[in-house]
Amino acid sequence: MTYEVMLLSCTEAGGIFRYELDDNGQLHFLDQCSLDKPMYLIQDQNDFYVLLKSIFPESGLQKLVRNESGGLQTEGEIICTKGREVCHHCVFEKNVYCVNYTSGSVFSYPEGKLVIHEGSSVHPTRQTSAHTHYINSTPDEKYLAVVDLGMDEIITYDKNLNQVCSSKMPVGSGCRHLVFSKDGSLAYCVGELDSTVTVLSYSDGHFTPLHSYSLLPEGYTEKSTAAAIRLYEEILYVSNRGHDSIARFRIKGSELEFLGWFDCGGQEPRDFEVTKEWIVCANQSGNCGTVLNRETGDVVCRVELKQALGVVIIPKEEMKC
Repeated sequence: MTYEVMLLSCTEAGGIFRYELDDNGQLHFLDQCSLDKPMYLIQDQNDFYVLLKSIFPESGLQKLVRNESGGLQTEGEIICTKGREVCHHCVFEKNVYCVNYTSGSVFSYPEGKLVIHEGSSVHPTRQTSAHTHYINSTPDEKYLAVVDLGMDEIITYDKNLNQVCSSKMPVGSGCRHLVFSKDGSLAYCVGELDSTVTVLSYSDGHFTPLHSYSLLPEGYTEKSTAAAIRLYEEILYVSNRGHDSIARFRIKGSELEFLGWFDCGGQEPRDFEVTKEWIVCANQSGNCGTVLNRETGDVVCRVELKQALGVVIIPKEEMKC
């Protein structure tokens, strides 16, 4: 199967670089949508929304649409997210929700509501204040889950950003991103600061930690932080920045079985996506995108790209112009 791959280059002269991923795992450049420091991209049916790191003194949200050739172009004005270093967003109930990492806040569009977190945890430099890092809807489609790295908490909101509850995560873990199991009863949260993945039970907006697993080899002492987490066909994948790897686990009920690591083929894999055949990584410090064979971990393709931060993969038959 062939795919459309979009890699984000977070530089002033960067933008979204669009490729075709062929049956042999090779990336073929198609075009570039020029943007100033894009951070993260999501698709909502025929529309796309991209986060811009510092387009104002604060960050920005920009809508994108397809042009006649299938590429992306901007539509409308850039929306200020009312915070610094916007890093994640989602669409829920026809609204776009963004989290501003440095400001520790949640912003909704088009309502323009802003909620600011207040809190901290134990890390002496990374957790002196709130740092919202992830937002998405819960599988029951009732709430929004916001993961706060600075507070070691997952805070649940309704669509109007009224707080429903707060769930404590392992202290000092620096919870960053999460994914849900297929039936929605479990979630898997990556701890950026302690390089762990924690299995959580989920019910009606509440998260309860069950088990935590290291993402690094025993005795590993070099600096490394965890980043992205993905679930594909009962295999959980988590990226390590420093160890520069993708850790893999098999899901067994509420527990995980460690399967090993794949070398990411670059440095600091900040984001990645998984298909039946491939793992596509955006390697931030390595300034490249890489394609790994999902079964063997072999690196089959590498493209140069400065400050590669984000990845979106779309099967070619799902592309719409």
